[in-house]
Amino acid sequence: MKPARILAILSVGMLFCAMCAMAQLPTSLNLTRWAQPLPKPHVFEPVKQTCDGDHYDITMGVVKHQFHPSLPVVDIYGYGGTYPGGTFEAVVNRPVHVTWRNSLPEKHILPTEPLEMEGMHMENPPDSAGVVHLHGALIDPKDDGFSMDWITRGQKIQYHYTNEQLPLTMWYHDHVMTRTRVNVYAGLAGFYLLRDEDEHELGLPKGRYEMPLIIQDKILPSTDGMPFYPFEWGAFDGDVPVVNGKAYPYFEVKARAYRFRFLNGCNSRFLRLTLPDGPTFWQIGSDGGFFNEPVRVKQLTMGPAERADVIIDFYGYEGETITLRNSAPVPFNGLPGGDAVEGFREVMQFRVRQDKGAKRPYCIPSLRGVAHLPPLPKLDDLPDGLVEKVRDLPMELVRTPNSTTAAVMFLLNGLQFHDEPTETPLVDSTEVWNLINLTPLTHPIHLHLVQFRVLQRRAFNITSFVKGEEPQYLGEPRLPDLNEQGWKDTVRSNPGDVTTILVNFPKYVGWFVWHCHMLEHEDHDMMRPLVVLPRDGSPPPPPPGGHNGHYTDGHTHEDEEEDDHGEDDGHDDDDGDHEEEEEEGHAH
Repeated sequence: MKPARILAILSVGMLFCAMCAMAQLPTSLNLTRWAQPLPKPHVFEPVKQTCDGDHYDITMGVVKHQFHPSLPVVDIYGYGGTYPGGTFEAVVNRPVHVTWRNSLPEKHILPTEPLEMEGMHMENPPDSAGVVHLHGALIDPKDDGFSMDWITRGQKIQYHYTNEQLPLTMWYHDHVMTRTRVNVYAGLAGFYLLRDEDEHELGLPKGRYEMPLIIQDKILPSTDGMPFYPFEWGAFDGDVPVVNGKAYPYFEVKARAYRFRFLNGCNSRFLRLTLPDGPTFWQIGSDGGFFNEPVRVKQLTMGPAERADVIIDFYGYEGETITLRNSAPVPFNGLPGGDAVEGFREVMQFRVRQDKGAKRPYCIPSLRGVAHLPPLPKLDDLPDGLVEKVRDLPMELVRTPNSTTAAVMFLLNGLQFHDEPTETPLVDSTEVWNLINLTPLTHPIHLHLVQFRVLQRRAFNITSFVKGEEPQYLGEPRLPDLNEQGWKDTVRSNPGDVTTILVNFPKYVGWFVWHCHMLEHEDHDMMRPLVVLPRDGSPPPPPPGGHNGHYTDGHTHEDEEEDDHGEDDGHDDDDGDHEEEEEEGHAH
């Protein structure tokens, strides 16, 4: 890296540290490692299957959970009765209809102090507010989980997922405005796996040999077993890894190949995962689905919300124990080196059985039959007429001198969420977005609705940057890593880089969002509207649940006539007199 870029990053970083000194967080108890087996999230069963798809009825509510055998069972949040929530098994082009029911308590189990900052104009939703976003979905905006489309305790809403996209690993999680960080930390997250028939022909490990892995971080400082969460807006990094809801688990495997669906479900923490002295990661897919060919990966770097579809073959490791390690430092800036904090250097353990699990090593299949992934284009070689607009979008660190809760905030394009939309592509258009990171941190940038391609990263001089002018570049463009060259919906934007993505906005018009997926940043207004416009010049549908900082009371839809399945197509709306669910966390 060039000295000018290093100095620029360091100077901005020192300003950030001086302005935003974090309160000292408590330290977790010294928990025994590898004391409990890794659970597999249960699979949701539909309440009915009809010609128009699979129908589910899922409740978000308080669930009983034990993070570690030495800690007691505590009340946290979950979907369908568990943390993490159950897994949806969906099929390409077969719709899924989910009635989401809210049974969250009136008083949140974590701190939810009001956000008080000059210029934000955002009221805080009720403590029981919840809204579900299916992350990675090509979806109508009314079913996307817009941040102000929330419902409160006793209400329900039905979302429709058409699954008209390639097979991929998605996940669903809460997305309430100013409240995402505490709701996800409290447990509101789960997997949504979309498959097709071509995938079954690949001979990939399946059934007991396929394991979704949601990795999150917690602080468990007390013998009462309750996770600690501070009221802060800079970032959050726990010191205990929790995999599929369990702290420091082990997974007993056969000496054969397994398929792992890795998900970084942390609030803000980045991961850099390795298996020292262990088998190779063969990554077969990223956020948006399969690669054309498997990629051999020495270390798996993932920002919050990124996914990796990975084959690990334990053939030849009979009788060994292998530790999945993490070396990503806090804070994370994308530079090589560094080390994770104590307690988060070891994530989980694999125990390979003595008995032979396979007679020969696994042969990683070609993936071209399922990927449909065009070659990665070069920015300078894009076909004439393909790109309708190029957007330069700086990420900035700004002071908030009159704030009572934070000294700084990160903004996209210098704007806050309630400001007028500026990212307004036409439907079916293709655009180039240049993400210009002027901050000292790597930000995982997520766009709703789309899967995009990462074209390049290019270093620039932060200190000489002038908004509206071309950055002073410090070197030639760099291609993304091989395992970033597939379809993506979340990209790591490193400090001092212009990260360039190629985005198509297909099919749907209306209000979506794009944001940093460090949840503390997202809740602190590092989120902007993404409004896809019709080509005929007509206005798009209004945003679900209200906009411009004016929250509804949760009644965001008109009453609709029940369909022939007896389900509402929107919120219950009966002047607040809602019948409570009989059992919190109930699901079919």
